[in-house]
Amino acid sequence: MAKAAKGEFAAATFDDFKREYFRILHANTDRTVELLCETERHLAEVNPALVLSLAVGSALEKGVDAFSLGYKYNFTAIAECGFATTVDSLLGIKEFVYDKKAVSLQELGQILAANWKDREELRLRMKNSKLKWGCGNPEADALAKEVIEGFTSRFVGKPNSRGGVFVCYGLNARGYVDGGSLVGPTPDGRRKGDHISKNMAPSVGAETEGITGSIKSYGAIAPENFPCGSIYDVMIHPSTVAGEKGLRVFRTLVERFYAGGGVALNVNVVSPETLRDAQKHPEKYENLQVRVAGWNIRWNDIPRKEQDEYIARIEAVGSGL
Repeated sequence: MAKAAKGEFAAATFDDFKREYFRILHANTDRTVELLCETERHLAEVNPALVLSLAVGSALEKGVDAFSLGYKYNFTAIAECGFATTVDSLLGIKEFVYDKKAVSLQELGQILAANWKDREELRLRMKNSKLKWGCGNPEADALAKEVIEGFTSRFVGKPNSRGGVFVCYGLNARGYVDGGSLVGPTPDGRRKGDHISKNMAPSVGAETEGITGSIKSYGAIAPENFPCGSIYDVMIHPSTVAGEKGLRVFRTLVERFYAGGGVALNVNVVSPETLRDAQKHPEKYENLQVRVAGWNIRWNDIPRKEQDEYIARIEAVGSGL
């Protein structure tokens, strides 16, 4: 570690910084597990599931509350949220602080505290960097694997307080919206309050090598780290899968995804032109739906900010593979 002014953190190398990141991640994860175990010891008292217990045979046989001790398999799932945002932020620090030395660690901290005020040029450079997770980049994929395994290894398979074990869930549904509203600016170029990454998908704009690069990155993080499953969102341009040839291409993509250990592929096949027109003329698209996280939602019911992200993702992927 390098010397720093009182109250400031300093790291001479990216490895130093990464070690500190994992120290904090592990401490927070361990504390979360501890709090969950303590909470679950009192589930029957604070959140009794009386009606549900009547429908769960094992709970009736044991004469206990279903949520508390009544299930045959008493798993406790911890869901990740903002995985790609985290990886891209670490990559941003590595690239711009340690490799290019475009900004010091302390200066970057001050810039983020001010939510990128007067530093839009740097923000755009970090946001548009090609060193992102989700495009098949070996360096990014290796770091992503390190991050997810560093997280899940602290709790997956370890006992909870209900006779079961902890598992990890790669689905946050609306968590990327709600969580993003609480998270400050991040070194991947994201502003305070903006959405963080969704489910196990790359950040918006990161899929610069198309769907094949995106799937390659997903396979690199070892999906088996998610015993409770994970959702991988992809956007595909209609021209990519059009006609008989397109159907064969689509089948190959799906087979490649599952061959790499994939669990659930959440696919949207739509063009940015259609989505933009739907924004301008919603009355013409009352039946247009998009996939969210295992379910569909009407396009016209999605807030404009989320609509813009769908458009940005399909534009980043483009019409190629």
